[in-house]
Amino acid sequence: MKIAFDGSAFWETGMTYEEQYDTVARAGYEYINPYNADFPGFWKRPKATNDEVKWHKKAIADAGLKIASLTTGFRWADPDEFVREYAIDCWKRMIEIAEILDVKVFNTELGPGRDNPELREAKLMRSLDVLVPLLESKGMRLDVQAHPDDFYEHNKVPVKYGLYELLDWLKSAGIKTAVASSSTRRAVLRNLESAGITDKFDVIVSGEMAARSKPAPDIYLKACELLGESPKDCIALEDSRNGLWAAHNAGCSVIMVPDLWQADEETENVLWKKFTNLLEVRNFLRGDE
Repeated sequence: MKIAFDGSAFWETGMTYEEQYDTVARAGYEYINPYNADFPGFWKRPKATNDEVKWHKKAIADAGLKIASLTTGFRWADPDEFVREYAIDCWKRMIEIAEILDVKVFNTELGPGRDNPELREAKLMRSLDVLVPLLESKGMRLDVQAHPDDFYEHNKVPVKYGLYELLDWLKSAGIKTAVASSSTRRAVLRNLESAGITDKFDVIVSGEMAARSKPAPDIYLKACELLGESPKDCIALEDSRNGLWAAHNAGCSVIMVPDLWQADEETENVLWKKFTNLLEVRNFLRGDE
């Protein structure tokens, strides 16, 4: 776990960036999250040039600090299509900045707005269709938190078709189940509670419980260990590239249920099975024709 100083604490202080970085270092921190409207940017398009980004990278390193992550608030779920597309452009520039800074983790939020939850969810999915493959291709991780006034915070989390039928059958068949997620435990529990399925799992493994995140096998190996089962006897259900490879690297049989990302040829070769929804998974596992 990394404890990082949040750069927003310097908003409206009038301190130069050199003074900010020096203050954080003298306070004993090893990591910082740069978090300002002009660098690296927040909900508007990042303004820093590549040379300015490189200047910040050197200034942070000269202060003896490392960058833990970058935080954004781009309106990627906005009902207005122009605003949403603009947010994607902002994201692409922020990803370029992250590459220059050698940063692999983003923190973000769904954004404000309780109205039109179904439309906002659809807009978010469309944005993720673009961003998830881009982030995965660069080995970057995206941590998404709910905003106090967003559509997610005030509406139940969407679930995959067939989820409840699959979990009910697994329970009735006496098959042990686990959640193996790179997300924080708080986020995992919030999603499970929103869907009403917390009690359906024997084991819950979150990102804090493993030394390395997906696609490393650590999270799946921990889940198998807590289940008391060998990975070769376990089946993993996944929809992301990093998740699929994490399960495969752990030695599990991997079933893919696509969502935002479609498997490339390399990933297709490591799949055991592939289904369009979880009801099909249930039917296959129980031997239906």
